[in-house]
Amino acid sequence: MKNNRHKLYSALADIVGDEYVNDSEYAMRAYAHDSSVNPPGPVPGVAVAPISTEQVSKIVYKANDLGVSIVPRGGGANIHGYTAGREGESILMDLTRMRKIVKLDPVSRFVTAEAGIVLGELSRHVEDQDLFVHTVGVPQYVDSLGGLMSGQEGGGQNLDNNPNWRYVLGFKVVLPNGDIVQTGAGPGTNQNAVDTFGRTFGAPDMTGLFLGDCGTFGIKTEVTLQLFPDRKTRIAGGYAFDSFEAQWKAMTALMDAEPYVDNLYTQHFALAPESARLMTGGQFDNWLVLYCVRAMNEEELAVRKAFIEKVFVDAGGQPSTVLDSLAAENYIHKRMYETGDLVSAGMWQWSESICMRQDAPGHYLDWRDYVLNEVERRGVGDHVKVHSFVVPFDGGRLAFHASNLFIDDTVDGLRQFAFEIEEKYRSFVAERGFFTENNQGRDADNAAQNWSPTFRTMMSSIKKAIDPKGIMNPGVWNKL
Repeated sequence: MKNNRHKLYSALADIVGDEYVNDSEYAMRAYAHDSSVNPPGPVPGVAVAPISTEQVSKIVYKANDLGVSIVPRGGGANIHGYTAGREGESILMDLTRMRKIVKLDPVSRFVTAEAGIVLGELSRHVEDQDLFVHTVGVPQYVDSLGGLMSGQEGGGQNLDNNPNWRYVLGFKVVLPNGDIVQTGAGPGTNQNAVDTFGRTFGAPDMTGLFLGDCGTFGIKTEVTLQLFPDRKTRIAGGYAFDSFEAQWKAMTALMDAEPYVDNLYTQHFALAPESARLMTGGQFDNWLVLYCVRAMNEEELAVRKAFIEKVFVDAGGQPSTVLDSLAAENYIHKRMYETGDLVSAGMWQWSESICMRQDAPGHYLDWRDYVLNEVERRGVGDHVKVHSFVVPFDGGRLAFHASNLFIDDTVDGLRQFAFEIEEKYRSFVAERGFFTENNQGRDADNAAQNWSPTFRTMMSSIKKAIDPKGIMNPGVWNKL
């Protein structure tokens, strides 16, 4: 039995039950880590796992009354450093017990789910109704819904590479004083309403305030998302190209193909040679493009497939049954959700970002060259795999690109090597004026270093108005 209990241990146990409060040293040190190569953050003082919004509210009210800081946590899948909280003091609020589907409406096409649900579980429930929900590509079975909304580029992106912010209809949020607020068009903005079914009717768009906020403005306990028909008629394939220029020609042609190639239902994934080797077991050493088309019927599918194949051939692409099978495994059979064989390649280190389409080739190739050269220069190629890719984003007007590392973290020095690469990437992105994928941890702090003075003043004013005692996720955005 621990003698020096956290000062709120008994109060937390009264709210959630003693079995859902933990202040053991082992658990606290585990909670100080995320799943990345980054060093641990502040060790919390106690962890609590509520089961309802009402319990969250009671915990926050008690913590705010005493000025004790709170750090909300979902699936723990953040891979950009765990920076928030006060050493030995903070309440770590573990939301993973809150994973119910509150309502799924197949007629008006929305789903409300608790923030602790993992994305794969949410997708499965929605697919049972022949519907499709925008979440995120990977990792489907680790990322929580609330964590995604708080930290990944203001709502994340799905495999179709659209940002999710436009599909988020509203949040239920516990504010730093313990009050519960509902954003979006629903009972929060019309007390006679039952459901949150829209985003902006009747009031300003306050949902956007909590998107990508790193959990600093409140704790999201429920999320309402727009749904779409799940087009189950699908086909996937792949083409090989002799150069990046040819690959990019094909990709940009697809980006320009509206309305023939609908970004919502057509997916494109362009791989560099190192990724081609990794994903095909060395069978290919080309620049590849994998694609998947989802359609309402076979006639629509045939039209889309024929158009895409013509684009690829015109750009110099060569078809392959091997690549067709690879694309089907990843897109149709959803191995991409699980990251497939890439998981066995080692610990992840993501360096993913988004820029304007016309700038993408320069940024992407420059960073890829740097990473490959560093791996070769340091002689770690036997223990490090590089995964480079580029995909269209936001209807093809932007590009999402990366050169990520999978490392064997049992080899001395490789965690530090990967961490140095990640730190370099943050400065690389900031100096060129574009953005990393996530607004979490060290990525968020790096972004805040580049805010204009007036923007920082505005953010500070909002934070102080919502959270005057500074208890919610303190330390994020360079101690805003």
